Amino acid sequence: MNLQILWYGLVGLLLAGYFILEGYDYGIGILLPFLSKDDRERRMLLNAMGPFWLGNETWLVAAFGAMFAAFPRWYGTFLSSMYGFVLLLIFSLILRGAALEFRSHRTGKRWRGFWDLVICGGSIVPGLVWGVIAAALVQGLPLDAQLRFVGTPWQLLTPLALLWGLTFIVLFALQGALFLRLRVDAAITMRVERAARRIWIPALFLVVLLAIGGAFVSQAMLRLLAVPWIAPLSMLVPLLLFIAGQLIQRQRWWWALIATSLSMLCGVCTLAMSLFPHLLVSSLQPAWSLTVERAAAAPSSLVLLTWVALIFLPIIIAYQALGYWIFRKRLHMESRLHY
Repeated sequence: MNLQILWYGLVGLLLAGYFILEGYDYGIGILLPFLSKDDRERRMLLNAMGPFWLGNETWLVAAFGAMFAAFPRWYGTFLSSMYGFVLLLIFSLILRGAALEFRSHRTGKRWRGFWDLVICGGSIVPGLVWGVIAAALVQGLPLDAQLRFVGTPWQLLTPLALLWGLTFIVLFALQGALFLRLRVDAAITMRVERAARRIWIPALFLVVLLAIGGAFVSQAMLRLLAVPWIAPLSMLVPLLLFIAGQLIQRQRWWWALIATSLSMLCGVCTLAMSLFPHLLVSSLQPAWSLTVERAAAAPSSLVLLTWVALIFLPIIIAYQALGYWIFRKRLHMESRLHY
């Protein structure tokens, strides 16, 4: 059981790393049409995330890989239930990656404008999809006794799912603006600062609204009030966003980025702890829900996976940290741009 809890926590941490790191990539794509005035500035924004976006997506691959290896029944039930939305997520990531590469192959205004719209759309769609997934986790899925999804995809498009999706989009935009402020040093910097100052208040409002609205429709959210150590953790999410806003006003950009990142981490931890020991909750009958114990792989498999993770996870983290160190310099108008 200890290894099952360990891998449950590891999947959560991998997803938190994905939201924090890939979140600013999405944020830059979302803000792309609003911050740039010409092609040179758009190229600067794209090159700000250029060396990192592929490495950031590794966290999502690792999270799904850990889910498949440690909790194969969770992986199978989750993907079969959310099949269309997961495909939409993957398709949007493929299009966004293709757009980043294709836009620089020609200099035509229409050509680059089209791919810029694809990048923006490919950054908005993942936020909406993750909103549907998060709402399905806290509200439950129509699963029968054999863990078969017996509903329709349209049932998952609830008002709570849309609220989750909008919250993800705004948080990603805030994360992107803060990252750009630390990465770009040009005339566009003032616009990035204004964007950060304008976004943090809606982000805080949506997080509070989500907590209030979710408490009325979700047993997992109600559990926050019943378990003593979860409620303080959940309060850290809006508190850290409020602190980030104050740091933005004082132009403490590094600390503001750290505060928003910690807020996302606390949000993922809160959701994971409020669901535990469930992985998927059946909205038809609570007894049919999938628990950590039912979904876990054999103990011998978990032991082997733990040794593999102890060897390769530090290598992946070190490799990505090295990339951030190598490309740590700010981009200027005179910088050589790839995208």
